[in-house]
Formats: sequence, C-alpha cells, structure tokens
Amino acid sequence: MKKTIGIAACAAAVFLLAACAKEGPGLFKGNYTFKTSGSVSAELSIENTDGSSSSTLDLDLETEQGQMDILKTGSGDGGMIVTMNVLGGDVRSFRARAEGSSLIVEPFDTKIKLQIARHGTAIIDVTASGSAKRYGDVVIFDLVYEGEGVSEIGESTAEVKICDSSVQCIAKLND
Repeated sequence: MKKTIGIAACAAAVFLLAACAKEGPGLFKGNYTFKTSGSVSAELSIENTDGSSSSTLDLDLETEQGQMDILKTGSGDGGMIVTMNVLGGDVRSFRARAEGSSLIVEPFDTKIKLQIARHGTAIIDVTASGSAKRYGDVVIFDLVYEGEGVSEIGESTAEVKICDSSVQCIAKLND
C-alpha cells in the first residue's frame, strides 16, 4: 500500500513539473491556423473632384487568415520568430519574445487594408506591436497599429492617420 502511494506521489510530482515547464518559448512554439480582424479609429481626409472632406471614423480592417508558425530562435533569451502566410496574399514575419506565459510582439512594419464606406479600400503602412497569451490550444494576440499614409482609391485620395486600434489575431494550434 505504501509503495502504491509512493508511486502515485512520484507520478503526480513528475506531472506537475512537466506542466510548469510549459512557459517561455516552449509554450508558444508550433504551427497554427490564424485569423486577424478588428478596427481602427482614424482621422480621414478625402480629396476628389467634388472637393474634400475630413472626419474621424471607425474603419474595419480587411480580415486576414492563413497559416502561422511560431519558432524558437535558439538564442536562449526567449527570442522567437513568427511567420504568417496569409491565404491568397502576403507573407510576413516578425520577432517576438516569450516572457513566462506571455509573448511580447516586437514592433514591425506591415501594410493594412481599411474599408472606407462609399470609397473603397485604402492600403497604408503601419507599425504593429502587442502581446499574446495561450489558452489551451489557442493563442490570442492583442495588437496595436500606429501609422499614417496616403492611398489612392479610385479617383479619390485618402489621407489616413490612425488614432486608436482594436485588433486581435486568434491562432489555433494545428494537430
């Protein structure tokens, strides 16, 4: 009886140690399917043949989905590289740093597509940063977009300056 209790206690201790070891890069490393969506608040100025207009609007991002890989860099400092292969679109990569149970996204440059009612889609350059947490087999990224740019939309010119953003990327671990 004592031997059985001892074996059970050892097994429980090994299980607890293994569960605690899943922090840092090992917690996030893997191949995922992702979807990114959200919105930005932006100061928008549009010029066309009818004149110009200016306002602050909430603009939806064009939704992206595809495959994501989160890889260790091997540097021993929690460094990771995240690659995103957007379905029917671009490929991007950026650096991140695993700190305990969080993944800190280092600032990186990218392009976003914004849906502007009655005008079309504006494409602007932004700097993205943020953080992520893992919940079971899902990693949730909370991203911040900053930037401004000019985009030609049909016969109009749109100047966009991002004031605030609410963007999430949900990544589910592939089997």
